[in-house]
Amino acid sequence: MKVLDRLNISHKILMLSGFLIGLMFFLGVIFYSHLFYQKNVIEELVDHKLAYLLESSAVSRNMMGLHNELSSTVRKASFSALSDRELLLAMDHYIHLLNDLETRLQVNFVQHSVPEQQSLKTLFVEYRKWLVLIQESVVQDKSLVDVYWVHADNNIAYIASEFERVERQVIKAAQNNFMLTSQYFFQFGLFFVGIFCLSIFIAYYFSRSIVRPINYLAVKLSSISSQLDLNQSVQIHSQDELRVLADAFNRIIKQLKMSYDRWDVLNSDLELKVERRTEEISASNEKLKDEIKERKQAESYLRDSEKSFRSLFEYSGNAVILIEEGVIIDCNMAALKMLDYTDKAELLNITPADISPVLQLDGQASEDKAEKMIAMALTRGFHHFEWMHRKKDDSVIPVEVVLTSISMQGVDIIYASLKDITEQKQAENQINQLAFFDSLTQLPNRHQMLKRIKLGVLRARHEKTQLAVLMLDLDHFKPVNDQLGHQAGDELLQQVAIRIFGQLKASDLVARFGGDEFVILLEDTTYDEVGRVANKIVEALAVPFELTQSDDVRISASIGGSLYPQHGDSVEKLMANADMALYQVKEKGRGCFTYFSDYLTEAAESKLKIELKLRNAIELQQLCMFYQPQVECLTGEVVGLEALVRWEDPEKGLVFPDEFIGIAEESGLIISLGEWVLREVCRQGEEWLAKGIAPVRLAVNISEREFMQPSFFDSVKNILLETQFPAKYLELEISENCFMGYKDKAIYSFRELHSLGVGLVVDNFGTGCSSLAHLNCFSLNALKIDKSLIDGISCDGKDREFVVTVIAIAKVLRLQVVAEGVETAKQLEFLKQHECDIYQGYIQSKALNLADIEKVLLAGVTHSQ
Repeated sequence: MKVLDRLNISHKILMLSGFLIGLMFFLGVIFYSHLFYQKNVIEELVDHKLAYLLESSAVSRNMMGLHNELSSTVRKASFSALSDRELLLAMDHYIHLLNDLETRLQVNFVQHSVPEQQSLKTLFVEYRKWLVLIQESVVQDKSLVDVYWVHADNNIAYIASEFERVERQVIKAAQNNFMLTSQYFFQFGLFFVGIFCLSIFIAYYFSRSIVRPINYLAVKLSSISSQLDLNQSVQIHSQDELRVLADAFNRIIKQLKMSYDRWDVLNSDLELKVERRTEEISASNEKLKDEIKERKQAESYLRDSEKSFRSLFEYSGNAVILIEEGVIIDCNMAALKMLDYTDKAELLNITPADISPVLQLDGQASEDKAEKMIAMALTRGFHHFEWMHRKKDDSVIPVEVVLTSISMQGVDIIYASLKDITEQKQAENQINQLAFFDSLTQLPNRHQMLKRIKLGVLRARHEKTQLAVLMLDLDHFKPVNDQLGHQAGDELLQQVAIRIFGQLKASDLVARFGGDEFVILLEDTTYDEVGRVANKIVEALAVPFELTQSDDVRISASIGGSLYPQHGDSVEKLMANADMALYQVKEKGRGCFTYFSDYLTEAAESKLKIELKLRNAIELQQLCMFYQPQVECLTGEVVGLEALVRWEDPEKGLVFPDEFIGIAEESGLIISLGEWVLREVCRQGEEWLAKGIAPVRLAVNISEREFMQPSFFDSVKNILLETQFPAKYLELEISENCFMGYKDKAIYSFRELHSLGVGLVVDNFGTGCSSLAHLNCFSLNALKIDKSLIDGISCDGKDREFVVTVIAIAKVLRLQVVAEGVETAKQLEFLKQHECDIYQGYIQSKALNLADIEKVLLAGVTHSQ
């Protein structure tokens, strides 16, 4: 799915989400408003006005019913249907009921704060007054009963009408409240609909401000990719990421256009050169066709008429030589002009080899090759090849030769047409200069040098001479690049090439093989002369260089050499042996020269054999661990073990680390070997803990190459998790040169390892280049004094003072001191006097196998104290 499609879909989803959120918000507000007004208006109407209305209606109905019953009673009394006593009792009962109704009405008035309550109270009082008068008239003057009843009847009518009026007012008030609530609902609805529409407009505006520029960019890109129009640009005026994207797009288009223009220029030049070369070849082909045609015609003419042949021969545009039985018998004026001769007699009765160099470019002798070419022309009738001719002034020119066999008066004659191809060769040389020479130093490159060595071997074999191949590598070149930059490095390489070239003869050759590596070819030389030349080069390169960035740049050169035929009879052997000699120089200390020797081959083969056997030993589990006890000086208690690997070779038996650790480091096997040792030590330590043996610290040596691996910390962590060996009982011994040479990485790595609880020890302390000021930067546990310093304790010299100083510094830094290689009682006593913490060495025990070291651990305390 396209980016714009995904963005449009996201835009639609965003709008739909906004719509749903707005709708939910709108409904929520309406619902809230409804609840609010229900509680504050509608509930007030129902709870107050409607309740009052219902209660008042009930009272009105009861009063009307009571009045009707009372009216019937009064009528019965008027007709003497009831006695006075019965009428009085009925009146008392009705008045009592009326009082109850009035009480209910009073309660309703009080609860609902009815504004019409006073008028209703007055009517009730008036109505009760007439009833009381009727009751009294029954006793005093019965004729007034009807009169009073008329007033009571009128009064009840007023009460009924008043109730109807109040009911109408309550209904009207409810209607007004309902209309007011509806208006509020409508106003709030319009307000939130407006807010929602505004939010939709804002979302659409921002989405449109993103989609339109992206659509614009997409259209531009599509236009450029389809029409390859690199003159277009993107104009976005917003000050945001889209503007940054547009600017970056414009820069890319600009760079692309510049590259395209450069490519177009180069392509035009190349097309022009190809066109010119094609025209030259076409012209040459046409000339060759013309020449062949002319030769055929010449043969026909020669057969028919010697005069016609002679005319063609003399006035031919090309140089022509006639050869009979390998000897020149005639030539035309063009041939004399080409070879700078004035007298034809100087070229007659000699062979073509006499006017040629001794050797041709392919290394063949001119005399032998001329005989072969003439023989081939006689056999085939025609032969075409290139040749090197020597002019009268001994200069050499390349010519293109076409030999045609013709018969003149029954004699086979070679018609040789010569063409000077000096200009053609110069053009080819220019092409070769690009293909076979280093662009920086203008020296021959690897390909050219290998060809020259091969040719030199052929020449040396033919002439029974010697040649030497020297392989040169610059020492300390990388710091120049790192500190002064690659431009300074290139300038230095150019000056190095000049100095090397200045120490060579004209016949010698120097080539740049790549980087800071050069190869020198010395032909027709001797053993001693090669040594002198190599040493002169070493001395020349030892003189400080003056560069643009610095006028005192110092380097040196290491040179290894091989001699033909003593050290090899092929290019491959000579190069390989010179490289091996160079490797030997670097091992010895650099800055000198050495020849290849059979010893180097034997040493290399021996190392390779050990490397292969060691690789198999790791896979076949032929390695085992020995442990040397580390003893506390004061108590004599075994507090640690140094783990030492041994190789159980089926042929040689037990092999010590000195014989294979160095080879493992060179080959990279030290990584897998170190991982195996660490895992085996942790596994064995956990096994001892499971047996109930008192825990001691297990020290494992870590090589520089192993420590510099990016995965070293993860490897240690995984092995501890895998073996379940407590990290606090594991110590890693790392040489001081390792962590001082990579200070920043070492600080970080030490902190990571320290966070696991692993102990860290500086191994071989005192033999490297430690900065005591930097020791406090590392999360260390102990310093381990090298055996070479412990050996010096027996003599009253600087080693004793140095050991005392190291112990004192360690105490200040709160580090333990471990002395290794303690062999005499005098050494041990000295260490105790100066508060050394731990020692190990032959005075206590050599490295022991697994069975013997378990006995020591079970014993716990030594018996040598």
